[in-house]
Amino acid sequence: MNRGKKSTSITETQKTTLIEFLKNNPLLISGKFSNSFTFKDATAKWVEITEVLNSIPGAIKDWRNWRKTWQDLRSRTKLKKSEINKHHGGTGGGPPTEKELTPSEISILDIVKAVSIEGHKVPESPANFNFEETDKIVHDLLNENQKEQILVVQKEKALSNKENIQPSTSQRKIPEKALSNKENIQPSTSQRKIPKRSKISNGMVVNEFNTLYKQKIQIKESYYNKKIELLTRIAVAKEKSATSIEKIADTLTELTYNLT
Repeated sequence: MNRGKKSTSITETQKTTLIEFLKNNPLLISGKFSNSFTFKDATAKWVEITEVLNSIPGAIKDWRNWRKTWQDLRSRTKLKKSEINKHHGGTGGGPPTEKELTPSEISILDIVKAVSIEGHKVPESPANFNFEETDKIVHDLLNENQKEQILVVQKEKALSNKENIQPSTSQRKIPEKALSNKENIQPSTSQRKIPKRSKISNGMVVNEFNTLYKQKIQIKESYYNKKIELLTRIAVAKEKSATSIEKIADTLTELTYNLT
């Protein structure tokens, strides 16, 4: 046969061969792609069956037209089946329909039904990443840490002022008259001693400083733990978002594949 001249009328042998091939390759019928069955894989399959069909006496087509041939066969068969069902379900009392499904059409419906049943899988929930919620979490986290830092600084400032206010420990001046008489000079016992209350106060200041220091460490530790948790959540959300985008791209490719 002259390969340069293309025929559009397929033979029964070509039709049977095409149906049998699609029966063994249901992924071509579903039109759904995945990592294990890509658009490139589907195209390769159609090219493969095209070589076989074109080697059989009958129509000569490229792979896109053979795929279109299958789509037309499927559509016409489903329409015919629908018309037969409507007639059988009618109550008009008219003559019985003369339409009957051919063996090839029955095989086509069997393939379509099998793919339809197996293809009804539970859809995976899409990953919704709320960037506004993430921004709010970051804002609240920073505000919380800032407030805690301000509180610590205020306490440190108050303690610093408290520490600077101490009772005077300067010596009293000895009257000049008492100094004129050396015999009457005795060791001064008038030097003011640091009250016990002041010593206790200093000890409290030290303890409070130690407490504040521990609080600062705890605040920083809490802040960095929250930050790590937030960054982890963002990373997971972005990964899910990337997966969703990849699925959308596969769907668009699938639509393009079915329309071409």
